[in-house]
Amino acid sequence: MLITRSVHITKGKIVCDDKTVFEALEPLPFTEFIKSAFKSLDTAYPKFYKMDKLSKLAFVASEILLKDKEIPQKYKPETIGLIFQNANSTIETDIEHQLTIADRKNYFPGPAIFVYTLPNIMLGEICIRNKFQGENALFIFDKFKPEQLFAHVSLLFQKNKIDVCIAGWADIVGENYESFMMLIEPESMLANSKDFTTFDPSNINILFSKK
Repeated sequence: MLITRSVHITKGKIVCDDKTVFEALEPLPFTEFIKSAFKSLDTAYPKFYKMDKLSKLAFVASEILLKDKEIPQKYKPETIGLIFQNANSTIETDIEHQLTIADRKNYFPGPAIFVYTLPNIMLGEICIRNKFQGENALFIFDKFKPEQLFAHVSLLFQKNKIDVCIAGWADIVGENYESFMMLIEPESMLANSKDFTTFDPSNINILFSKK
């Protein structure tokens, strides 16, 4: 398998395959940065504004990762997988939800917040947007683990569960945020396979370490 594109978002900057595609002109809070990044994509998708922070982070990365790749045209929906990791689950949304139920005299929980207290909802948002129907999973570790990601994705390919995979990391706590995504495709589907990076733990770590 080959990594045919990678995207990295952190510290007010978005890099796609070593090229900066968006950067805030000044330090911005995450909510303002990710909104500006989304607007720069010129994408008509109003649901974005209703998402939680984690989903917005992953969604913007996925839009850049998939741009002009025609993945839905090349692969069947049920063969497109998503495998992710993060460290803090949905702590940002959990805290927001807790504030709505902490005071029994001022009790105002709502489904719009509660639905995002599951970290795999960010995968769901990407799948809904692109009509993906394949295997998906999110693993929670204390830090990014390339070896585990490689092993799980490779197994899915070996068992013919997927034909293509979006894999990586998305995590946010306060103003500390990072998303790293890779598009992984079989060499047989690529005309110029030498232009891409081999999918293995070493190369995954090298790409993730670039900022």
